[in-house]
Order: sequence, then C-alpha cells, then structure tokens
Amino acid sequence: MTDKTKNLLIRTASGVVLLALVLAATLLNNMWIYAAFVIGISLIATLEFFTLAQKAGAKPSLVVGIVASMVVTVASTLVAFGQIEKSEFMYALADVLVYIPLAFVALLFGKHTNPIASVGATITAPLYIAVPMAMMTLLPSIYAPSDEWNGKIILAYILIVWANDVFAYLFGISFGKHKMCPTISPKKSWEGFVGGVVSACGFGILMGLWLEGDLLLWGILGFVVALSGVAGDLVESVLKRSVGVKDSGNIMPGHGGMLDRFDALFISAPIAFFAILIYNQLF
Repeated sequence: MTDKTKNLLIRTASGVVLLALVLAATLLNNMWIYAAFVIGISLIATLEFFTLAQKAGAKPSLVVGIVASMVVTVASTLVAFGQIEKSEFMYALADVLVYIPLAFVALLFGKHTNPIASVGATITAPLYIAVPMAMMTLLPSIYAPSDEWNGKIILAYILIVWANDVFAYLFGISFGKHKMCPTISPKKSWEGFVGGVVSACGFGILMGLWLEGDLLLWGILGFVVALSGVAGDLVESVLKRSVGVKDSGNIMPGHGGMLDRFDALFISAPIAFFAILIYNQLF
C-alpha cells in the first residue's frame, strides 16, 4: 500500500467518523448528544486557537477564554431545546461579557511580553468560535420559531458548507487556472470558487426540497454560506501561515484540527443566522 493510498484511507475513515457524529447530533434530537457535540467542537477549537496565539507570542488566559466559550455554547443549547427562556439566554450572554474585563485582569498574573496580543487572543476566541456555534444551534429557532427544535435544519446547513468545500476543491483541481489568493492559499482558484458557489446554491435548494421549505430562502442560504465559507477558510489560512503551521491540530487524522474542519462554519454561521432573520422580515 502506497503512502498516498494509506493517507486517503485514513482521511476517509476520519471523515466517516465525523459524519456519523454530525448525523447523531442533528437527527436524534437529543439535547445531551447535541450538547456534547457542540461543546466538544468549541472546546477543542478554542484550545487550537490559543495554541496558534501562543506560537504568535501571545499568552491568552485559557481559563477566562474557555469558561466564556462554554457558557455561551451551553446557554444556547439550553434555550434551543426549551430548557431556559430566550430572555434568560440574553441575561446569560450579558453576564458572560464579564470575561472581557477579566481578560485584562488576567494580565496581572504571569509575565506577558505582548500584553495587547494576550488580551486580544483571550477576547477573540469566544467571539470567533463559541458565538458562531451558538448561532448555528439557534438556526432552527429562527427558521421555524413556533416549532420544536429540528436538528435537520442544522444538518442541512452543515451539508451546504461541506458541499461548497468539496465542489470548490473538485472544480479547482479540474478546471482551476486563475489563482484566487496565491499568497494565502495557493491551491484556491477562481474556477473552484465559482464551482463551489453554484454547487452550494444547488445543494441549498435540494435541502429546501428535503425539508419541504422555502426554496428561495435555501438557495439564498447556499449563496451566502458559500461566500462566507470561503472567507472563513482563507481567514484560518492567514492565521496558520502567520505562525508557520500547516494544520491547527491533529485530532482528525487526514483533516487536521477542529479549526481546519469547521473554519468555514465559524464565519458563515452568523451570516446564515442574520440572512434568515432578514428574509423572514422581508417575506
């Protein structure tokens, strides 16, 4: 067995495990399983982000950043499954903002050669990772406010994100001639970008048919998710290149870390959230 074949098998097996976890978290409609899923992603991705920050010379406060991320993730899960009222969720978000002054107070402990970077990394991690995970969790609540939480909506959103990623790659290796951002991600091409956007829009409409929903809304979601997803991938590439690493972690053999696998989601989830809100107001 060649190394290329071995790596492909490892990558495939890792992807199958991830898909199984996503399906279990979104289709079983079990709060505990879903909570474990989103908390696990948030926690691991936050630790990976802090590792990148440390390589850049910052010393973020792990306790402050992780606690803030966990509170946001858990609170959003509880409100999504009807365990707490939305008003209580807003109080929880207001309370967790105390982590911002605490990030500054944390500078008093330990030696910081770059205190501004340390505070910035501590504050950024929950905003970059946990808040988008919370907004993804609440997508069903704003999509169909009067219905019970439906994990299929989140599954459809994740599949659109992945469809954009997969088809952008396939179109890129097949037709890519014009580099998109050669200094950030040399393999990305404009042909791959267009292929990913078109595929995401088409896949969004398929998800709308599956859910028997508004096809225009799902087509729009496919478009905005594709655009923001590419931005998310490029953003993470910038972060990794700034510290000279290929992957954010190694928890997923063949795929890298959680930041590598969900980078598009962290940027696209808030935009998808507000796209649904705006659409509901207009139509």
